[in-house]
Amino acid sequence: EILATTRQTVILITHNIGEALLMSDEVVVMAADPGRIVGRVPAPFPRPRTVELMRRAEYADKVFEVRGLLGLGAA
Repeated sequence: EILATTRQTVILITHNIGEALLMSDEVVVMAADPGRIVGRVPAPFPRPRTVELMRRAEYADKVFEVRGLLGLGAA
């Protein structure tokens, strides 16, 4: 809602992959020690987004793409 009304750039920092994909247009994945960007994953889902998005195969694909960049695999 805020993004739609203000039309400003918003940066959200989270450790929750699902939250990142629901709220953003692009997920920038960082690694630690030293902090660096290891990849970017677009979140090309139409707005407004609801938790129902999480049931879609395209959403699951993006979750696994982010997990792969984090070295977490399919666990």
